[in-house]
Amino acid sequence: MLLYNTANRSQTVSFETAVFQGLADQSGLFMPSMFPILPKSFFEEISEMTFPEMAYQVCFDLLAEEI
Repeated sequence: MLLYNTANRSQTVSFETAVFQGLADQSGLFMPSMFPILPKSFFEEISEMTFPEMAYQVCFDLLAEEI
C-alpha cells in the first residue's frame, strides 16, 4: 500500500516507512493513496456490529496485505 503526504502529494511511501517515520515531512500526515471497496455484506451487517467489530473489518480490508 502506498501512502501520500498531505503536505506534498507527490511524496509517497510504503506502509512500513510511514509507521516508522510517524509524521510526514512539512507537518503533513500520511494517507492511503486509495481505499479498498468494502464488501456489500459489511453494509448489510453494519447495524448489528459493535464499533470495535466495524473498526476491525475496515482495518483488515485496508491493512491485510501489510500486516
